[in-house]
Amino acid sequence: MNIYLFEIKGLIKACFWWIFSIIAVLVIFMTTVYPMFQDGSKELIELFNNFPPEFLKAFGFNLDNMFGMEPFYAFCFTYIGLMAAIMAVFVSVEVFSREKRSKCMDFILTKPISRFEIYLNKLYACLTVIVVSNIIYVICTLFIFYTKIDGYKFTLETLQLVLAPFFTQLVFMSFGVFISVVFRKIRSVSVLATSVGIVAFMLSAVINMLEKKYLFYLAPLKYFDPESIIHNGVYDLKLVVFAIILIIVAIFISAKKYCCEDVDAI
Repeated sequence: MNIYLFEIKGLIKACFWWIFSIIAVLVIFMTTVYPMFQDGSKELIELFNNFPPEFLKAFGFNLDNMFGMEPFYAFCFTYIGLMAAIMAVFVSVEVFSREKRSKCMDFILTKPISRFEIYLNKLYACLTVIVVSNIIYVICTLFIFYTKIDGYKFTLETLQLVLAPFFTQLVFMSFGVFISVVFRKIRSVSVLATSVGIVAFMLSAVINMLEKKYLFYLAPLKYFDPESIIHNGVYDLKLVVFAIILIIVAIFISAKKYCCEDVDAI
């Protein structure tokens, strides 16, 4: 079995539960919580007005633009994006740190293929899992939009909304690859992935409270924030360019280190 298929096989079970969980959260928010928001909008506004504005901003509550299907989806992304980010880090760290964790790095490098080919096979496996997961996610999201909104029309804004988790995952996947290659020891994939996701979420919450746009560059969960699409119709171009640069730099550095570093004796 080649490296690509081996890595795909090793990810199937975990990623099934990840995408199941993400879609379950989406369905609960959009089919259960959203109708409650619609039916009790006045009461909820009165309730939320009793909370400090900083608290509402930290957790993505925008009372001025939250009671339509797409704006509510943008609110949901605060939590769906977090789960997607953790999944992306989990997938990439699981794949790229497998040999380090099992202390058989020297074994895989004895295969009659170059280190760069090994790196590419692992990267392709991560990308395949993320792409397939997001195809399922996009189909489910569009199904909800079309069944919950009469006469719903697919637009460029819709495409950007449903692809936001995918682009976010690409950013966090590059982080995961970089961490896996640079760190010499990784004890727990789940703990590391969760830690990265929580730190990113906390950064987003703090930056939401501060309302300083230049700080958005420090919050990866804000790079493809659906809120920008709701208000402006497009992603923030500067953040998108910055995200692309981060991905390229992280992948390039990790590939160079993976191909050139010495392997510790076991």
